[in-house]
Amino acid sequence: MSETVIQAISSLEHLNPKERAEVAYALLLSIGPEDSMNEEEFDKELEQRFVDIRDGKEVGIPAEELYAELRENRK
Repeated sequence: MSETVIQAISSLEHLNPKERAEVAYALLLSIGPEDSMNEEEFDKELEQRFVDIRDGKEVGIPAEELYAELRENRK
């Protein structure tokens, strides 16, 4: 992960979850239609990831842990 990406992610720490989701969605839209999922595909992927985490098939990373790792990598 580049320093620029780490700094950008770190700067979003103060946002609440809804605001971070809005930023994430805007970033996905900025990629362009040829490189991104449409809204229906995106929603379906999010739902599947939620189900996988809920059912124990996948393990999420707590945001605090991710941010701590990003801060550590900046040093």
